[in-house]
Amino acid sequence: MPGAILPGGKVRLVVQAIDARNVPVPFPCGSLEMASSDPGVLAVPSTAVPTCTNGQQAVVIVAQPGGAPGGTDITVAASGVASADVRITASGAAPAALGMTVAPPAVMFGQTHAGWLVLQPLAASGQPIEAVRAITVTLSGPRGLAPVTAVIPAGAVAVAVRLGRLTAGSAAIVSATAPGLRAASVDLSALAGRGAQTQPTGVALRVGALRIPVGWLLAAVLLVMALLVFALLRGEGRHARRPPPA
Repeated sequence: MPGAILPGGKVRLVVQAIDARNVPVPFPCGSLEMASSDPGVLAVPSTAVPTCTNGQQAVVIVAQPGGAPGGTDITVAASGVASADVRITASGAAPAALGMTVAPPAVMFGQTHAGWLVLQPLAASGQPIEAVRAITVTLSGPRGLAPVTAVIPAGAVAVAVRLGRLTAGSAAIVSATAPGLRAASVDLSALAGRGAQTQPTGVALRVGALRIPVGWLLAAVLLVMALLVFALLRGEGRHARRPPPA
């Protein structure tokens, strides 16, 4: 197994029985006791039972990274034999906080569907970051306004959840929490309008997430530019095909 891991996925620990000359030998009957000095970096099962009746000399233990960068000491012990330990380091950044915003940026009272909540994992610096593992977010607020839980999938930079009806005059603060992450909240009533005009007078454009990675922003700009060029060329083609006046 590697001595350095990324703070996500799974890690397999190989435990081997050896004699005083460091020669592999069959496991004695009994269980292995395991411990991690920092389960937030890497969590291991507390016990493992290798098969001792068929000469098994090694056993594979599946460990789960906790998502935090740093180092941890893994210790393995068994009755009657010397214990062993190894230092494992998790490199790379991990989410430290939740970001939350509303799309669209202005919501309406009384609508069946008020909009979306956009949840995003953020690094300690406040920059957007991929979720190294699935993040289960617990949402609290007025009943029926937002789902109880939402999941940011592993590898995602944001997820949007549908909002329900926003009632005028009621508290509309939604909070989001997840284990080990700084919480976030938003007051929907502060973003709500109380009525709509008969005809729209303008449009509003906002990015759904609090922040987006630079690469995603560049791709979006290039896409918009390509669409504008296509529209211009299409308009010129129609103009060229217009018949002359009689």
